[in-house]
Amino acid sequence: MRIFFLITIFFLGQKVIASPTDVLSPIALFDRCYFHITGDALTSEHSLYASVKSGNLSYSDACMQTLSKGYLSASSDKTGKLKNISDEGKKVVGHFLHVHRQWIGSQDLVAAIDGPGSTRHIYDDNDPALNLTRILLTPEIKYDQLFKTTGQMEAIRSNGCDPDKTFGDQHFVSDTETDYRGDLQPLEVSFVQTGEILGVRPMELGLDVNDDNCLSTPKKDQSANFSYTGPLKDRYNRVNGNIKLHRPIGDGVFATKTYIMHNHEYPFRTSTDGGQIMFRRWSESVMKEFLCRELPVVRSGDAISKVQVTNITTETPPFRTNSRCMECHSTIDPMAATIRNVWLHRSRGSMASLMTTPVTRPSQENSFINEDIKYYTRPPKGRFFFRGYDGQLHNKAVDNVSELSSYIAEIKDPYVCAASRYFNYFTGIDVAITDFADAGSASEGSTKYRDIVIGLGEDFFQHKSPEKLIKNIISHPVYKTIGFRATKN
Repeated sequence: MRIFFLITIFFLGQKVIASPTDVLSPIALFDRCYFHITGDALTSEHSLYASVKSGNLSYSDACMQTLSKGYLSASSDKTGKLKNISDEGKKVVGHFLHVHRQWIGSQDLVAAIDGPGSTRHIYDDNDPALNLTRILLTPEIKYDQLFKTTGQMEAIRSNGCDPDKTFGDQHFVSDTETDYRGDLQPLEVSFVQTGEILGVRPMELGLDVNDDNCLSTPKKDQSANFSYTGPLKDRYNRVNGNIKLHRPIGDGVFATKTYIMHNHEYPFRTSTDGGQIMFRRWSESVMKEFLCRELPVVRSGDAISKVQVTNITTETPPFRTNSRCMECHSTIDPMAATIRNVWLHRSRGSMASLMTTPVTRPSQENSFINEDIKYYTRPPKGRFFFRGYDGQLHNKAVDNVSELSSYIAEIKDPYVCAASRYFNYFTGIDVAITDFADAGSASEGSTKYRDIVIGLGEDFFQHKSPEKLIKNIISHPVYKTIGFRATKN
């Protein structure tokens, strides 16, 4: 027996009894999407209310006009601020920054690295949610740029930052018990801005903006000199010179120093060795947060060829010889190889930063690596080994993290992922992305919503406009029903 549930809702003070599949009125839909876009309730005094109520303006156009209140200035403007600063515009920016933060696993940078608290004054906890917010609210920027451009962002806030603050004289050292020291010098960098959020801009665009109380030096080039002496210099082969505090190690949102530090899993001054020590948490987070996939992301048969069956010694990592383990390791290990050269540095009691070791040794990627103490000094070659939602196997060799990011930008999976996240936010319906071609049987209801999300994502892959994606979601029949239910054809 089919059971129909009646829902009691309150709309602007009026009680309505309805079925979950009943379609809302235009003004009720505007009320719904207004909350989704601003995080605030719609009132009858709103400037667009009467137009929607009278039928002179569609609810979807009213929604998109509300979203446009949060539009940021284009890159050429070199500010990234709200085009027109208003209370409603600030709500839109702040609300979507909050929404995007929920998509990222690590939200406390200091806790992630177990580092000094002052670090959060240099690196914003909100990255990469700032990237997502900027792309959504800057229509000139398409979604693929999330993976193709240098991604360190800065939140522009009402209180600005204090250009007179420094960390004082800092020794850039990794361990107070060693006998190497950094040059004593004031570390002069802009603090993370505070106050209401007014916009988002790339670090390199912080050049000539004088009204936000920030330094004019491009922040990605802010640096501190350091030098190493003593025995550890030979062991780690670190380069003498400048620490570029905000310069990413490559293109794309997951190549920023902030994102890598959010997903760092080893103590300070740990170098990768190609065996046990690799940044696998970072690989797993990229999969989860930008492709919406849980490990493993290949089929059991795909991983068989990656299992080590020869030259096994007591030093061989145990997972290399286990086919079940390699279902995950065959993906995350070669991805992690693209950031092998980074290591986490800490100044004495002050702040942490991510540093990069220069490539000084040739590649050795032709065999299994048990432990290579020079691994972190070799070219960051890697591989993207992944089955997409459509069952396609991607087995792409890459030379660095920028190539990895660019390749991901050209496949459909990150767009289907983004569609699923926005669809979930606007409707509450969660469609788990997986290798659907290998997922076995599914219920009619689950495939119905799955097909909706895939359709939205594949369309998003073509136009790459988050703004258009949102309009497509709020215009979809599912969004129009009281209970976010698919209606009968």
